[in-house]
Amino acid sequence: MSDTTPKPAHVGFAWLPRLQPPGRTLCILLVVALPPLLSRNLTNRPFTGPDMPTILANLSAAGPRDVAGWLVGDWVQQNGYYRPLVSLSLWVDFHLFGPDRPLGWRVHSALLLAALAVLIALVAREPAGSDVAALAAGLWAATRPWNQLILEAVAPRTDLLCGVFYVAAVLATLRWARGGGRRWLGGALACTALALGCKELAVTLLAILPLAAWSSGAGRWRTLKLAGGLAAGMAVYWLFRCAVLGQSPVAPRMLGHRFPLASQLEPYLVLLYPPLGARWFLGSLTWPQLALPRTWAVFAGVVAHTAALPLVWRLDRRRFGFALGWMAISYLPALPYRLLGMHYYLVPQLGNALLLGWGAEALAAWWRRRRP
Repeated sequence: MSDTTPKPAHVGFAWLPRLQPPGRTLCILLVVALPPLLSRNLTNRPFTGPDMPTILANLSAAGPRDVAGWLVGDWVQQNGYYRPLVSLSLWVDFHLFGPDRPLGWRVHSALLLAALAVLIALVAREPAGSDVAALAAGLWAATRPWNQLILEAVAPRTDLLCGVFYVAAVLATLRWARGGGRRWLGGALACTALALGCKELAVTLLAILPLAAWSSGAGRWRTLKLAGGLAAGMAVYWLFRCAVLGQSPVAPRMLGHRFPLASQLEPYLVLLYPPLGARWFLGSLTWPQLALPRTWAVFAGVVAHTAALPLVWRLDRRRFGFALGWMAISYLPALPYRLLGMHYYLVPQLGNALLLGWGAEALAAWWRRRRP
């Protein structure tokens, strides 16, 4: 007699049979949050990078009027950007830990990185409830090399704090699109406003949130209403930002150095398909280096990224388009820069985390179908 018991739709881990799906998910979220909290860069070593001396000097001289001025003017580094929430975050660290205890600042950044990894894991899990997707996407996001730079230098808090609200806005949009009610829409709009208060990168949510709604099957009318509301809100933000900074809305001072965009084509393609960037490393290998763990890690990354593309395409073409759209669109504000720090890749590469997570989900589903 054949077993007619229906298999659960939840794609999870059979080796955790005693844990119900909520318990499994909680364990996975705890796992993806651990790497930033266990980083070797959580030390009291002096701050690195060229930005922190200026930030520390301005924080030490900041009075109540200066703090209030960050809400309606230039941020703490005083270089022509509107980032009040990052200024307040650094101001809190300065008064809690002082300039001589960088460990406290770095622990704050590590907690934000852990929150970011948890949020992207939840985004990866949202479409099908896959714990495999959550684990793969969350761990990938939690172990990127630019995370160490963010912890060591602290100044890239701009990208980090913006990224937390950015991903939270996407998660809320996905839940709204799946019938979660207006509270999720309100949460998405609130997180968008908070992300805009951290870095101008958040203007790309104007395209990312409607794309997220489309990928979750939201109707055309709902998606268009979301896009229209975001466009109106972004216009208000942009006019306000340029007014308080004394910049032209048409040609604001966004970039210190401009460079021919054609020169950025190669880094842009590497962002969309990271194995392209591995050719310099693999092309210079010697035979003894083939035994190094780093070499095998690069090989594994090339295989994983290459396999994820067809797997996700077959799994769900809307999700495939959303992941690639995330990478392609969120990187656009950085294109005209001449020199880019690694932290600029933090938010765009989260699209790669989703691609790998959903590829792992597709692989797990294939494996389950092959089992008797």
